[in-house]
Amino acid sequence: MRSILAVLPLLTLVAACHGHREGARGYTYCDATGCYLCDENGCGGVRGGPQGGGGGSCFLDEDCAFGTFCHPDSHLCLPSRTCATSVDCGAGMICDDRHTCVPGPDSCSSSNDCAAGCYCSSGHCEETGLCVGAQDCTQYGSGFVCDRGTCVPGSSGPCATNVDCSSGNVCVDGSCVADGGAQGCTKDAQCGTAGKCVGGLCQTSCAGGEPCGTGAQCDGATCVPAPAPISGGCVYNTDCSAGQTCINGYCHAGCTQAGDCTGGDVCLDNVCQPNTARQAACTGNASCELGLECVDALCRASCWTSADCGFCGSSGTQCVDGYCE
Repeated sequence: MRSILAVLPLLTLVAACHGHREGARGYTYCDATGCYLCDENGCGGVRGGPQGGGGGSCFLDEDCAFGTFCHPDSHLCLPSRTCATSVDCGAGMICDDRHTCVPGPDSCSSSNDCAAGCYCSSGHCEETGLCVGAQDCTQYGSGFVCDRGTCVPGSSGPCATNVDCSSGNVCVDGSCVADGGAQGCTKDAQCGTAGKCVGGLCQTSCAGGEPCGTGAQCDGATCVPAPAPISGGCVYNTDCSAGQTCINGYCHAGCTQAGDCTGGDVCLDNVCQPNTARQAACTGNASCELGLECVDALCRASCWTSADCGFCGSSGTQCVDGYCE
């Protein structure tokens, strides 16, 4: 291990590392220049380099060792938490495939693209914090409300149900907020087996009597959003039991994992609600039939012209951007 003299001033060396002894117990030292692995022999190597130490420069989180992430400005691997899911990570962080908490995305088209504790504003994820109710959001300024576990600015409120809000907003805890719902769909094939794309959101099948979830109802064979209750519904979270969130007049249970929700609900942003997310039909070419490719989570046939489409196994009759649809 090389001496810290090569990278840090002498004053820092004295404060951080000292002496020289074989088999010394290691520890991590951090200052404005980065984080280092130290023992009584000295300090060196930014923690989390390609081999878990030594070097430490990076461009992607995957360049860093387990338990570390790539700082977007310094391009150094820095220590982080380990995790099973993003719930373990806290505001602004997500759990990656290495089971390490890393910063969430910066760009977004809706708040659903951002990490918990962040909301989408002008195409960028803005971090506020996690919340249970509006009282947790007062530190961010007047008008902030708790929307499905994240403090967000209220807009054009107050409201009692979604009909009181403008397009693209929903009524949460008595205030109109931007709908941070699931990624929209454009075709039924994006909505899983027997699912349908209704109004840009995937709706599950209820043909076999399957439950539709809180605030939804079965219409024919497809779950659709239920109209707000005429009476007896909620307006504010305080109208519901502790830990519940009022959305469009219905009290939704809180959750931290999928098993906390029942009756057709899934856990989204710490609130049990119907699953309107797109369903991946494939995760790679290997999960598609022979001759098809996994493109945007759908098995699709490649083509040069529309005449190439329509054969057995293809997913459409028109050739668009090189794939049948």
